[in-house]
Amino acid sequence: MADISEEIISSELLRKKRRVQFKAPSASTNDTITLGDYTTIHGCCLMKEDGTSVACSISGNVITITGSVSSEDLYGFAIVS
Repeated sequence: MADISEEIISSELLRKKRRVQFKAPSASTNDTITLGDYTTIHGCCLMKEDGTSVACSISGNVITITGSVSSEDLYGFAIVS
């Protein structure tokens, strides 16, 4: 289990929250992705390069990869504040 450093691809201000698009390189099951510039993740979607979704759980500003993944680049969208 490792904390993966995300690469922010884009960030857009919505009404009161922000939509963030990011990449998590070489991620595996049980790794975490911490969106350190934000305090709360309200929702998240993770996927592999082929568009297959990857299950995850959220706690505060940390995403834990719960789906079956082994050293793959993941892409995600999150609604944060």
